[in-house]
Amino acid sequence: MGESKSDDRKLKQDTLNFILEYTKGAPEQQFRDAEALDSKVVQALGIGSVVIGLLGFAIGRVYISSLSLISLPCLACAAYLGVVISCFRDLGTKLFHRSLHADTLWRDYWDEEVIDIKHSLVASISEAYAHNKGILQAKAKTLNWALGCLSAESLFAGAFVLLSLSATLNSIGG
Repeated sequence: MGESKSDDRKLKQDTLNFILEYTKGAPEQQFRDAEALDSKVVQALGIGSVVIGLLGFAIGRVYISSLSLISLPCLACAAYLGVVISCFRDLGTKLFHRSLHADTLWRDYWDEEVIDIKHSLVASISEAYAHNKGILQAKAKTLNWALGCLSAESLFAGAFVLLSLSATLNSIGG
């Protein structure tokens, strides 16, 4: 009373159909996720550029009387350099694997059984996903680095503005 070979093949085909349906869009979603990360990196670069520009404006407006005060803009510039390096590293060309087989499907599989074609497609999707996962993890790590540098830049620039304002007010009042 065991299952027949055709029932076993049907079960595997149902499993294969489910896996193919569930995963077929994954590489394309990863590609969209990468675009979203790239967008965030560009925004971080823009914010960092605005902060460094405002810092330059502030430096031109105050008299810097202490060496410790001038170190803050230097540290902000170093942190901005970290933002720039992170952003350009992230935005460098990366080869994403996508599961697009329109150009090869007929040429490579015209004489194969449908189940064998589906197996090949699932294997291709799995390989693409694994490859792209590493790229996405690297992009996320680079974005975190850029955001850390951006935070440090903002901290140093803000501290400079507050301390120079305080020094200016003290020199006027005293």
